[in-house]
Amino acid sequence: MAAAKPTIEVVTAGQVEALAVRALEEAAADPGAVVPISRSRARAWAANPQAGPDEPVLLVARSEGRCVGYLGMFPTLLATGEPGETGTVSWLSAFFVLEELRGQAVGALLLMQALSLGRSLAVAGPAEEAAALYAAVGFKAKELTYLRLDVTRERNWLGLPLRTVRKTLQKAERPVPALLDRSITGCARGTAFGLTRALAGAARRRFGPWQVRPGALSAEATGAEGAGGRPGFVRDDAVLAWMLASPWVTTDRAWSDSRYYFDDHRLASVRQVVELRPPSPGAAPGWAVAWFDVTPERRRIQMLDAYLPGDPEARAEGLTVAALRLAVEHGANQILLPAECGPALARLGRLGSLFSAATRVDYHRPATGSPEATALAALQPSFLDGDGPYA
Repeated sequence: MAAAKPTIEVVTAGQVEALAVRALEEAAADPGAVVPISRSRARAWAANPQAGPDEPVLLVARSEGRCVGYLGMFPTLLATGEPGETGTVSWLSAFFVLEELRGQAVGALLLMQALSLGRSLAVAGPAEEAAALYAAVGFKAKELTYLRLDVTRERNWLGLPLRTVRKTLQKAERPVPALLDRSITGCARGTAFGLTRALAGAARRRFGPWQVRPGALSAEATGAEGAGGRPGFVRDDAVLAWMLASPWVTTDRAWSDSRYYFDDHRLASVRQVVELRPPSPGAAPGWAVAWFDVTPERRRIQMLDAYLPGDPEARAEGLTVAALRLAVEHGANQILLPAECGPALARLGRLGSLFSAATRVDYHRPATGSPEATALAALQPSFLDGDGPYA
């Protein structure tokens, strides 16, 4: 491939759906073409209520007219903590460079173009190679902790003997029979079946009979106003409704594309709102938004947002109970929870200790002189930050 310096195309929210259609037409005529965004992701990004039609959402690197890399920009509003003041932070998402051009500064060109647009930028949990690039251009790291139960790997006790056999075959560079992989997956489902039911039962005994049933968003929203002078990303009614109605993960192959590096296809994907009603008489109910998605490797439940009036202890209990009930309902073998659920899990004793702490490092770089600069420095990172909850 020619070594000519690539050009960078800036694509706005108002243009991104047309670009996705054009990219697929180009790929139909050129089997080796790189697709810079899936139709489902373009549809979702175009509908983002926090991005105007002229807001940049995608950078595409082209060499001799062909796409050789891309970098997504996902705009969100940040409440600075000052009354009525917000600023825009674009989360960098879906960063890709064609393999044969890596090490030739294509990624740096994309990132420098993003910096030149004058936006405050952030990125959630980048890969190690990309993280080094972000740090080199002035992004500041912030580490956050969340909680994870993963029966597909470390907690798959029923499958441990079979996993040992597979590891031995892999070490010897021998082929792993498909039946062995399927058997390990089956063991993970069996282990998850028992563990999630045991955890849900323990939560009921410890926290009382919380009611978790299909519900709807109430007028309240979380994390939106920088309450108490604290900065926070705006997740109001419009954002939550969009998150539910326009995810870019899809179960329809017609809306995803295997030539797009970041596969937006799932075997199943369900977002649901549940009402949370505490066991205490007269206690006000709340709600939570959960996402269940399935790949060949896992069946995952994660809590995306919640509103529950009252003390933080009750909120942690409600989120934990909801996640465990939904895990049982969907047969999940992986559960992700925000760190605030730690005290509730601790009250479940040895069963709660099956959840392990995981870390994610986010990176922020505010635009010079922007209202987000002080806010990002003071921001307490959250499991719900970034583009992930909207996928």
